[in-house]
Amino acid sequence: MNIYATDVGPSVKSPKELAQRLEAILDFFGEQRLAEVPAQSCRAYAASRGSDSMARRELEDLRAAINHAHAEGMILAPVRVTLSAAARRGSGG
Repeated sequence: MNIYATDVGPSVKSPKELAQRLEAILDFFGEQRLAEVPAQSCRAYAASRGSDSMARRELEDLRAAINHAHAEGMILAPVRVTLSAAARRGSGG
């Protein structure tokens, strides 16, 4: 997450908001390994946030950070991040 924040954070519209979202993700998932972020954990995270739209946005950031690590060669394969049901309905695809 730190590498994603450092590499991508400065180029986003609101780096401060990204940092806050990443902090929320880290507060929940802590030091878990990627293999420890199954769909069940993502659903539990979404439920803990209270807002489907906020949870969706934060989980999208988690997915982006994982994909960035994969693109940079830091992990062999990306890990699927399960978005909330509301996120899937609103995705249009």
